[in-house]
Amino acid sequence: METELTIQQVATLTGLSVHTLRYYERNGLLELVNRAANGHRRYLTDDITRIEFLTRLRTTKMPIRLPCTGGLYYINRIALSFLG
Repeated sequence: METELTIQQVATLTGLSVHTLRYYERNGLLELVNRAANGHRRYLTDDITRIEFLTRLRTTKMPIRLPCTGGLYYINRIALSFLG
């Protein structure tokens, strides 16, 4: 079974704030994160990979939210090609 991480563990691992991780999910930059029975987020390896990709995008100064038809279509296409 794959290891699941809490939002605090992911924040520590990635250097992002809990607020930023919630923002990414709320605005569609991350797929909806799995939830435990108590409603707490449980991040999987694919989620961490996507977060690391978004972090790399931020370092290039490229906006991670582009105003285009379909919302985040362009960024999602880049992410899918990056993630395989």
